[in-house]
Amino acid sequence: MMRRIGLERVWNPTPSPEESATKGRIERSLRIRSGPSSSRTPPQGAASEFSFTFIWAAMLTGALAVVPAGAQDQTPIAPVGIQSVGGELFIEDTYREDHETRGRFQTKSDDTDLLLREGIRLLVDGYSYHPNLIDWYADLRFGLMHQQTTLLGEDRRSEGFLTGYDLQAHILKQKPVSFRAYATRDERFEDRSFARNLDIQTESEGIQAFWHSMTPADLLLERRKVHESSESRINDEETYQARFTIEDRRTRDNLTRLIFNHEDTDQQTDFLNSDGSRITQNSPDQSDELSLTNRWLFDAGDGRQHQVDGVVRLLHRTGFFRNDLYFIDQRLTLAHTDSFSTFYRGTLNFDDTDEETDHLLRGEIGLIQRIYESMIVTASGYASDRQLSSGYEKIFGAELNVDYQKLTPIGIYQSNLLGILEFHEQAFDQGAQNVFNESITLNNVANIALSQPNVFPGTIRVTDISQAITYVEGIDYLVNQFGPVTQIQRLVGGNIGNGETVLVDYIALTSPFAQYQERLINLRNRFDFDAVPLALYVDTRWRSQVLTGGEDPGNLDVERTILYGAELSPGPFRISAEYETRDHTLFPSWWAYRGRASVMQIIENTTSFSAGLEYEMLQYVSGLDQDLGPGRDFLETYGAYLNLTTRLNKSLLWQAEASSYHTKGRDRAQLTRFGTSILWTRGLLEVELGGHYDIWEQELDSGNSLFVNLNVIRRF
Repeated sequence: MMRRIGLERVWNPTPSPEESATKGRIERSLRIRSGPSSSRTPPQGAASEFSFTFIWAAMLTGALAVVPAGAQDQTPIAPVGIQSVGGELFIEDTYREDHETRGRFQTKSDDTDLLLREGIRLLVDGYSYHPNLIDWYADLRFGLMHQQTTLLGEDRRSEGFLTGYDLQAHILKQKPVSFRAYATRDERFEDRSFARNLDIQTESEGIQAFWHSMTPADLLLERRKVHESSESRINDEETYQARFTIEDRRTRDNLTRLIFNHEDTDQQTDFLNSDGSRITQNSPDQSDELSLTNRWLFDAGDGRQHQVDGVVRLLHRTGFFRNDLYFIDQRLTLAHTDSFSTFYRGTLNFDDTDEETDHLLRGEIGLIQRIYESMIVTASGYASDRQLSSGYEKIFGAELNVDYQKLTPIGIYQSNLLGILEFHEQAFDQGAQNVFNESITLNNVANIALSQPNVFPGTIRVTDISQAITYVEGIDYLVNQFGPVTQIQRLVGGNIGNGETVLVDYIALTSPFAQYQERLINLRNRFDFDAVPLALYVDTRWRSQVLTGGEDPGNLDVERTILYGAELSPGPFRISAEYETRDHTLFPSWWAYRGRASVMQIIENTTSFSAGLEYEMLQYVSGLDQDLGPGRDFLETYGAYLNLTTRLNKSLLWQAEASSYHTKGRDRAQLTRFGTSILWTRGLLEVELGGHYDIWEQELDSGNSLFVNLNVIRRF
């Protein structure tokens, strides 16, 4: 949310073979950092309650006892050599207060969380015998913690010691074979916008070996532990990983990278219900994955080059989710002249799970022709055969893509024409299609439609992107029916963060056998004027799916869209206006007009300012036919944001933010945030005080949240 300036050790925890080969060492330095306060990584553990005066006195006494070694013109041989010593004394306090009212019975809940942390952080840079033998770095954190929470009407209190560390060692860094060993323990508090906050604790230990040559390689062995907790979910995960990477860099034109990765994960998720009960989900997972990436260029004469590029991926996954994947995708491009080339592409994808067998074969052949300097024409034909355990789908198609750009006396004209013609044949057992791992991104509280209509009720399953956490309907998301179209909506205050991508499984109704033709024409035109900062554009789209044989699957649509728009960009301002109409067969047609305005400005290198407004009115033309009664046959959306950062004087930095997002009509929601932060620095002392206040409403649910954080750092 806010930004702060602090002291941080720059360290590459997983250096790439390129860095190891060219530099021969890992660079480390102390620098000034600017980053979000919510991403600070406080020490981890528990702490007993002592007075702040006693803690500061004890930490200062210990800090003064550490004296760095003097500067040396030549590095001396020593069992333990200290090159630099630094650190900081810190106080990190956070307070959070949530109030929620949910459901038709307006059930209320009030939660608070007070967390006090204070301690010392030591940064030591050294070596053993010589930096080229063992070069090491240590970040050690010690302190105390006191936490007091009220959750579901129950008061809880915990105290203890804080411990955290980041230990790194690079061994034989100037030799053809070098090693890196590390161990870390850390904790961070993730303050997510309008979603449940997370307390994330991590531990890792590992060793990595490097081979520096024209065929660089590295081997990583690592153990990781992650503990995530919120008011409604506790997730514990432990992973053992082995990864081997090798590359071929003997010639500049060719690159081949091979990676083998093995992971063994044991995960347990506990869902905490409002009545105090707990549901436990165990998710063991083991995977072996081999991936090959290639790019090979070979001479075609007259400076032209042919190219083969692609990827091969093999995956075997067992545990709570079984998956066997064999994926090959390769493309050959032949350069016949400077302006004409052809390409040939083949794809094989065998993706098997416990629920579904999905085998895909696809071939494509095409050409690319450049006409003068203003036009590029791409044409291709393709065919695919997809065999599923529940049926099959075959596609034969052709595609034409024309890009045109022309410099005129008054401006630049750009145009793109896309045309597609496809013939589909599909058959599914019992008229049901299984859909797995459909990816959607849930922003704010917008309804996101699933790709297939006529979804069977009760068959939807939503997971995170790793498929390790299953979200709960009514707590994390809602399922809304819009005619035959099913939509997923994020619930504010749930475990799905704003802008998070999730995977959805479901079963959709279709016909046992159908043949249909699909045609798509998409034309985009844009003109940017030279004399004035103005651009005009028109986008048109026509898509038609017509049954040619068999039974109607119930998911064929006809869509006609036209969009008119204008953009004005005088100086730091951006202003746009659009009008769009869309006609559908499957769900209601609509028209909409929208406007946006934004400004971004830096004033005298001391103040940065950005602000924006947006508005959209969408009116459903046939809303009454889709059970959208009066008052819900439209969707009005408006929002605004403001961000300000200014340096008041040499020592004082102030930041402020405000944002608001509202919807009315078919969806009713409000997301509003006000936040501020002030940072004061004097020499080696740094004090930051910040916080934000959130207000949200969504249909019958509402809530507000207050978050305050205080950070004090005294570096030495």
